[in-house]
Amino acid sequence: DMELPKPELSIVPSKGYRLNSELTMVIDGDWSFGFLGGDLTVNTKLNLDTVAGVDADMKNGIFRTAAGSCDVDFVSLEIDMKNEFLNNIAKGMVEDVKERIAGIV
Repeated sequence: DMELPKPELSIVPSKGYRLNSELTMVIDGDWSFGFLGGDLTVNTKLNLDTVAGVDADMKNGIFRTAAGSCDVDFVSLEIDMKNEFLNNIAKGMVEDVKERIAGIV
């Protein structure tokens, strides 16, 4: 599941529009590594700050958009592997998981 509640939309002079919001993602699934496996829940909250460029060609009546920037900051990240021992191991890998999620977003 992914929620993007009430994003803030504002104008960035000479660039376009900025969208700023807190994004909540919950990922449920199964995992396996060798003989280990089980259920997995990843719950994360991210602050998104994106800018999209907008250009208007009034002569031809065309609007163009382009990606400007995208910044992702983590508010929280929780990993639940439904096993206390494995949860403790997962906590040690949180930074790597954050980098991977930021790369996807």
